[in-house]
Amino acid sequence: MQNSWTEASAHICRDLLEEIGAQRDEAYCAELSHEWETIKWSYGLKLLKPCLRVSAGGSQLGGWDPESRTISVSREALESLSWDSVVSLLKHEIAHQFVDEVLGGHHNQPHGSLFGSACDRLGLLPPFRSANLRIDELRERVVRRQSLPERLRRRIERLEALTDSDNSHESGVAEDLLSRLRSEAAEVLSKTGGSAVFEDFGSQTIDLHRKRCSREQMAAAGMLSRHFGVEVVFSSAFNVRTLERSRVIVVMGRHEKVEMAVFAFNYCLAEAQRAWRHHQNVASVQAGDGPSFRLGVILGFDEALKAKAEIRVSEAGDKGGKSESNSKAASAAAPVSLVPGAQEAKVLAGFVAAQFPRLTTTTLKGGSARDGAVTAGKKVGRGMDMPNPLGGGHQRGRLLVGAETST
Repeated sequence: MQNSWTEASAHICRDLLEEIGAQRDEAYCAELSHEWETIKWSYGLKLLKPCLRVSAGGSQLGGWDPESRTISVSREALESLSWDSVVSLLKHEIAHQFVDEVLGGHHNQPHGSLFGSACDRLGLLPPFRSANLRIDELRERVVRRQSLPERLRRRIERLEALTDSDNSHESGVAEDLLSRLRSEAAEVLSKTGGSAVFEDFGSQTIDLHRKRCSREQMAAAGMLSRHFGVEVVFSSAFNVRTLERSRVIVVMGRHEKVEMAVFAFNYCLAEAQRAWRHHQNVASVQAGDGPSFRLGVILGFDEALKAKAEIRVSEAGDKGGKSESNSKAASAAAPVSLVPGAQEAKVLAGFVAAQFPRLTTTTLKGGSARDGAVTAGKKVGRGMDMPNPLGGGHQRGRLLVGAETST
């Protein structure tokens, strides 16, 4: 009797797990179908919709079968990679479909020149263009961060450290060499073209884990695009754990600037929350003041960044007439710029257009703000100072934002 009960329980559990798995696969397929439709519309593809399925796994992360007109994405990829990586895998298979059904077939070259042309059409980044992609290799290639040749990058870092030297001669020489190296870096960018330029660029997705974006999150995202040399796009993504779509912020730009911007976004929101908790203990507040106060902190920090940028612009214009001590004081107030030069801005615009070819501008509403709480928050935000998350020779606590000198 005991054995029969155990076998019946095990059978029920297996059936339940199979049912849950089937429902999850159905949800995955629905989202893949949604993404396929979005990609087709975004890039203006003349394609008929294929069958979409979730494969059991194995060595292939995805596949395109021209006979059955089926695109498959493995369950391992869906549950192990970020959703933007899953969408890139889907683009890889759509590129195969495009070659077969529009460009006339692969001609025994599955990843040849026609496939490369299809990838260019879809804005597919280099890590996702390779054949036989594997989870571990894909993760390693996606997280790789190097925007300039290693030799040049290391020299720039060392010189940036020397510009903080107390020895005026040493810091002056370092600043002169640093200016020359930045010109060399701009030349490296200008001499590369096409997808080679985009290898220096990437994106990170900030999942807000909610269906709407708050006003302080919108303000923080806008601050990134103004001061950190990146472009920001509001979008949505599917969460495989909750089986729901949530609001996301996509930050795009040079790899190191994207990392700085994402750090700044999280840092500012965390500091705004910390400041609000402190404000509750020392001031009289009303119920519902929190969002307005936190918004004020972000707006105040944004104003501080603008002020630092203006100081640096003023310093650049009056450099010849300033004493050495005044020049150093201004540099400390408005340190290294993250705003892109003309060439980098042009490449960044192309990168964004390749990833989001049909962007629209809209006003995101997040509720009303209370003037008194916003004003109190701004006062705190103007005094904020962000530590340098990337290490190097910069002084701890020094804000790495200013205005770009022309290149």
